[in-house]
Amino acid sequence: MKTAEERKETDRKRLQRHRKKLAEQGKKSVNAVISKEAYEALSQEKERTGESNSAVIERLLLTLPQGSQQSTPEEGGDETTPLPEWDF
Repeated sequence: MKTAEERKETDRKRLQRHRKKLAEQGKKSVNAVISKEAYEALSQEKERTGESNSAVIERLLLTLPQGSQQSTPEEGGDETTPLPEWDF
């Protein structure tokens, strides 16, 4: 049986290999803090599709209608402007 230190080192190496594999595939890691409502929507979409968080987020971002990017309040946009509707 491995000691805690050996297990920690094994886990570190495994995670390092995983990150390298993802980088080779052109993947990038992101971290985000989202609202409770957004989390619930993500959870519902995951349950509906059986996809991972990553797959759901990537699909939604890549299916944004082209040219529909909203300007932010900092750019002079209206933060109450609704986002486009998606058909799933």
